[in-house]
Amino acid sequence: MRDYPGIADQYCRDVLDGTVVAGKWTRLACRRHLHDLQRVDDPAFPYKFSAWHASDVCDFIEKLPHVEGKWASPTITLEPWQVWLLVCVFGWRRKADGGRRFEQSYVEVARKNAKSALTSGVSLYCLTCDGEVGPQIKTAATTGGQARIVFDVASKMAKATPDLREAFGLEVMANSVVCHQNNGSIQPINAKSSAQDGLNPHLTVVDELHAHKDRSLFDVLRSATGARKNPLMWMITTAGYSTIGVCYEQRDYLCKVLEGVVEDDSYFGIIYTLDEGDNPFDESVWPKANPNLNVSVDIEKMRAYARQAKNSPASEGEFR
Repeated sequence: MRDYPGIADQYCRDVLDGTVVAGKWTRLACRRHLHDLQRVDDPAFPYKFSAWHASDVCDFIEKLPHVEGKWASPTITLEPWQVWLLVCVFGWRRKADGGRRFEQSYVEVARKNAKSALTSGVSLYCLTCDGEVGPQIKTAATTGGQARIVFDVASKMAKATPDLREAFGLEVMANSVVCHQNNGSIQPINAKSSAQDGLNPHLTVVDELHAHKDRSLFDVLRSATGARKNPLMWMITTAGYSTIGVCYEQRDYLCKVLEGVVEDDSYFGIIYTLDEGDNPFDESVWPKANPNLNVSVDIEKMRAYARQAKNSPASEGEFR
């Protein structure tokens, strides 16, 4: 097992000293993590950091196979930014009862930065190893097709890992991954099906939050976790265009949390994006929005896209 808390700590320090090219919001999020680590011995600070919980989720995901694309290794190798994200969300616990500190996690990052693979690993972990009785894992989106993206990757991972299925009694079906050991399941859900009764999710994955034209699905899923003691709403999205709606609202809220304008110790988030004034055609700033550049994001394809975008107004907006 790698030293995942150490990797996360070093990532934060590399961001803050400029070794890792990062934008304003990434720097603020890393500073928040390091600052909180300094407060764990303060009796007035209600949270502790569990290296075991932080490491367990990372180790679990690194045992899962790649199921799409060609990779140097058959199993996932987490990049430092991914390790840091997981370490924060799962490592921070409440001193009072040991439950997870963060109940909401907002992750905004450019396309092709392996959001779906990472989220599928989180879904399988919460289904099998989070210590919850009957964990309902819902992968949610505005359309059935979008909701199935994370679900389908998780299903393929489970199918390709016989040891995982045997250890936890997993059964992979067309529209559900069932865990017979704890009576849990992973299921995709879209805006229409969200009106059904009986939702009691332990983990809610909200995919491409920017595509949600209203907050109906978000509100249904958020309120449905009331009976859970350790719920997690995991929101993943690209930036999108709209400055109204639930995605921009969540983004704006996170910015206020990171800037210290709003105090909310249960809300985690990271925004990988360019800083105001950055030239989007300057390769040196691309890592700010693409932490997986040269890993899952092919820089040659980015360069080709940039050349087209410079000469096409329609392409430029999408490139940005």
